[in-house]
Order: sequence, then C-alpha cells, then structure tokens
Amino acid sequence: MDDTKLFSYNDLVIRACDVECLQPGQWLNDQCIELYLLYLQHEVHAPSDILFVPPSTTFLVLHGGQEVAASIMDSMDVSSRSTIFFAINNSTNMEVAMGGTHWSAMVVDRRTQTCTHYDSIPGMNARIAMRLKDIIAHVMGMRISSVNECTAQQGNSYDCGLFCLATAARLVSENMPPSLVGADQDDADTSALLLQHSAVTSRFQDLNSRMMLDFRQNLADWVHSHIPPTH
Repeated sequence: MDDTKLFSYNDLVIRACDVECLQPGQWLNDQCIELYLLYLQHEVHAPSDILFVPPSTTFLVLHGGQEVAASIMDSMDVSSRSTIFFAINNSTNMEVAMGGTHWSAMVVDRRTQTCTHYDSIPGMNARIAMRLKDIIAHVMGMRISSVNECTAQQGNSYDCGLFCLATAARLVSENMPPSLVGADQDDADTSALLLQHSAVTSRFQDLNSRMMLDFRQNLADWVHSHIPPTH
C-alpha cells in the first residue's frame, strides 16, 4: 500500500492508496467517500440544513455506545439541520480501520421523522441500517417506527460506494433552487460531475453499473486535478 501523501482537502489527507481506489474495478475506501461529501459541502455549497456525516463518524455512532453517539450528534449541532446523510459501512470491527465490504446510505428527515435507506444490493445492509435508525431515534428523541428501503441493482461487487455518493449528490441537487445548481463553479465539468450527471439526476432505483463507470471516471479526473505536478 502506497501511503504517500498527495494533497489535503479541508484537513482530509489524501494518499496515493486512496487515489488508487478510484480506478475501475476498485472498492472506494473511507477517504474517497469523505472527500466527496466534503466537496458537496464546501464547493457545491449544499444547503446548510443538510448535514453529511462521514463514514468514520457514522461508525462511531453505530459502535461507540449511546453516550458516544449522543456526544457526537450534539457536537454536529444536528438540532439545526432538517436532513442528515449517513454513509454506512458494514464493518463491525473497532480494531480495523477502513474495514467492511459494502457501502450504503441513510437519509434522516427530521421534519417528517422518517429514515430512508439507499442500498445498491437489496438487504445487504438492512440490519445495520435498522440499528442506526434505533440509535438516532433514541439520541435525537425522534419517533421513527421503521426504515424505508430504497434499492437499486448493483451489477458487480465494487460500485456500492459510488451508489452511496450518487445518493448524496442527488440529495443536494433536489434541495437547491434550479438557479443555484452549478452556481459559483469556475469549472463546468465540476458542475456536471456533481449535479448534472446521469448518476445524480436518475432515480436511485434506476442507477446501474454503466452510469457508475462514467461517474467514477469523472470523480477520478477531479481528484487528479488536485494532485500537485511534483507527484
């Protein structure tokens, strides 16, 4: 594993091994997922009432106990947010960093007190999504009776992370006024990458591996544009 540091993005360090995960046929790691969520928040200017919870934080909420979960949610000021996005990994081992084999996403709507779980392999992360729902409901004092399952058809063993990211980007695009989609973007390709790509504008149920291949390439191109020429 090549741990050479390539660049930092909002204090998130990206290494050569992280960039390698963007190659076709590779499984996205925690760093790739968090990088994209930071991008949505800081460059696409996602609505301020949407909170993106990175994988490492979601993991702690799931496995750190009720007190840890409550402390984390309080530190993120969730009471001021209407929508919370969680990137879910099925790892349960507290001793192994960046473990697990599958990504999915959960969106919590505090206004309607509902949870929707987006999973590209039906049922794969259903149990852990239900556990997260129970923790969030307890910590935030919400009455969430069930989890709405929304599934797509992942055609391989490695695109789950991209399905998760497409869900995050679509959440942003659906909550931004049309006049602001792509606003303040100097690079038209960047706007297309996040808010106009077919992987973002399509319904989650209609996403497929062909869309993900193109989406992956656009994301890889954006990441490579941030790597200094010396590397």
